[in-house]
Amino acid sequence: MGRKVGPLTRIPFFASFMHVVSKLIFGLMPLFVVTRLVGLVTRMPQHPARVTASFLQSKWGVLQALHMAKDEIANLTHDTWSDELWGGPARPLAVTAATIKSQQSIDSSSNTGTKLHFYWGANDHWVAKTTRDRLFATRARVADTPDEVKRPTMHVDTNSIGHAFCLQEGDMRIVAEKCAEWIAGLHDA
Repeated sequence: MGRKVGPLTRIPFFASFMHVVSKLIFGLMPLFVVTRLVGLVTRMPQHPARVTASFLQSKWGVLQALHMAKDEIANLTHDTWSDELWGGPARPLAVTAATIKSQQSIDSSSNTGTKLHFYWGANDHWVAKTTRDRLFATRARVADTPDEVKRPTMHVDTNSIGHAFCLQEGDMRIVAEKCAEWIAGLHDA
């Protein structure tokens, strides 16, 4: 999706133009009509279609979403977080889990820090697979050793969940269960 939307976000005044177009199309229709149209076009269930319709009719939603998308696309490929937040410096791409286990520092007294969990869509299309795979290789936890436990846990979805997981109840449930596991793990740590 980022590769498809990215070029559009670089067009001058694209967000403002789409904001005006959305106001002209959806601003004059009653909510139930927009909800029905959204449901027909996207095949969303009733509740997510109504939420989307309300968003389309909101005062600034489309404009803000397009500006946010532009910012995400511009920054998603750059690793701007500190090594402290990541739980350690980026590893070279060729490092293996066996090498990491053999090179652990003896003094890893502090295992506290930010506990990050990433749940990536297998075919999300918002973040390129190459970008995701590079983060896995350089930043993800690959062993349960003292130095590695500070690093983020990263998972790739195996349930065919799309980027908009919050629109399908089954997908929402899967993500909620994953989050509940992670939160329980924080409590137990």
